Amino acid sequence: MDFEVIPVQYDNVQNFYGNRLSVVFKDDKAGVIDLNGNIVVPIRYNEIRRFMDGMWVVRSDEGFGFANYEGEEVIPPQYEIVSGFMNGIAVVRDNEDAPFYFINKSGKVINETSYNIRYDVYDGGMIYHDDVYLEHHSTDNRRSLYSR
Repeated sequence: MDFEVIPVQYDNVQNFYGNRLSVVFKDDKAGVIDLNGNIVVPIRYNEIRRFMDGMWVVRSDEGFGFANYEGEEVIPPQYEIVSGFMNGIAVVRDNEDAPFYFINKSGKVINETSYNIRYDVYDGGMIYHDDVYLEHHSTDNRRSLYSR
């Protein structure tokens, strides 16, 4: 297998993920490159978090948003807090005085909550607060919101 060395042009390069992409930093901005050094996500964000469920979490001065695998900004940075997507749904909050809510990959609100929640990823789903959780049903590929 032939390899090509990518010339030094970034301040920091993170490990290449299984999808063969790496978050890179240059002049305090983050972007994503592929194994050939091609820019996939433009180097213009303050932060880029790991690729999950087809989306990158990106942060700019305006807040957090989401970009797809090809680097297209699908949901513009606008949120104060976000989770990564899991099974097509993420948790977001607009500001510290606002409640958390669920969105889909187009940014459409799925369910608003009236309380502060926390989330934890577990096998096949995410737990929110103590009485609401999202679970992925692998047998029929459906998603459900549950309240205990």
